[in-house]
Amino acid sequence: MKRWSFMLFRPEALDAQKRSTLGTVLLVSPLSMRLAAAVALLFCISMGLFLTFATYTKRTAASGVLLPETGLIRIYSPQAGVINRLDIVEGQHVTDGAVLMALSSDTQSGEAGGAQRAISLSIKRRQESLAQEIDETLALHLQELEGKKRQVAALETEQQKILAQIDLTRQRLALTKGLAERYANLQRQDYVSRDQLQEKQDAVLDMRLRGEELNRSLLTVRAENTRLRAELVELPFNQSKQLADLRRRLAENQDRLIESETKREIFITAPTLGEATAIAVSNGSRVDSTRPLLSIVPADAKLHAELYLPSRSVGFVRAGDTVMLRYQAYPYQRFGLQPGRVSSISRTALPADEVMTLGNVSEPMREQGPFYRVTVALASQTIDGQGMHERLRSGMQLDADIMQERLPLYEWMLEPLRGIGKRL
Repeated sequence: MKRWSFMLFRPEALDAQKRSTLGTVLLVSPLSMRLAAAVALLFCISMGLFLTFATYTKRTAASGVLLPETGLIRIYSPQAGVINRLDIVEGQHVTDGAVLMALSSDTQSGEAGGAQRAISLSIKRRQESLAQEIDETLALHLQELEGKKRQVAALETEQQKILAQIDLTRQRLALTKGLAERYANLQRQDYVSRDQLQEKQDAVLDMRLRGEELNRSLLTVRAENTRLRAELVELPFNQSKQLADLRRRLAENQDRLIESETKREIFITAPTLGEATAIAVSNGSRVDSTRPLLSIVPADAKLHAELYLPSRSVGFVRAGDTVMLRYQAYPYQRFGLQPGRVSSISRTALPADEVMTLGNVSEPMREQGPFYRVTVALASQTIDGQGMHERLRSGMQLDADIMQERLPLYEWMLEPLRGIGKRL
């Protein structure tokens, strides 16, 4: 009795209230709801795993051009003129020193046609005249040398004759003196007259005078012989000097002729073995020294890509970064992206004007300059796709994405918040 003293209602009454005449209420979940909940849970788990393990690669967009690793050789005209002969076509292989084209700078005069041509003809005539004068001078020098030698030989003969006459005169003088002495002895004995003695003494004097004359003649001949021999020694030097002066004038005239011919017609030659490309002229074109006539791709030169990045984009680019290239000549939707790798980055920036002359930066990009040159090594020198196998060509424009650091997606999503936190 004590147990139930604290209860207001009997247990039977309470138990009766728990039972309903409509039965027990059951909460039933539909299958579709359970499937939706499972899908939502799976999606949340997948998103969590995706944000945790998936990564995002930062990339820097750039544009550039394909160029040979050894450099693209641009050929310029040394002066203004007109192309009067073009010996090459696009893509033609040329050898070192091969003539590519002829450039004429001749101006027209009213009477003689080309003024430079008339000047060249006049110089050529002077050349011919000087050459003829040299030939004639050589002939005259030879004649003069032979004449001097003949004169020396004649003087030698004359000298020998005079010496013989002197010797003969001495002998006759000795005989005449002996005869005069005998006549003197006979005259002292009065065997001969004084007139006869005087006659013999006069004969001695005549022989002496004859000897003196011969000695003077010998001295004269010897002096002349000495002079001629000295002239023979000096003659080759004088002739060489005269010929050297003529040849110097001929060489100066030849230089003037070459200069005139150079002004009249210039031959543009290939500086190296390679392939002619980007020919910007044709027969009759007027050219100047500011624009390239054509370019030459050196033989067997591998191509690389040159990208130009403004300073705000180059900070995190590193050598070895992967680059995905899109050649404008080959749509990437059909040929895909072509891989490459950053091989070098310039230490200094290039002015926008200098980069624009290379054709690698468009006018709208000029305001972003200066630019840094990024060199990219290509994975392949050809491009394949849809049954095509094409070799890449120098000068092809391209767009590129430089792949940089890889970050998990959640870090990439939280990076703006991290930046705000650093600023605060």
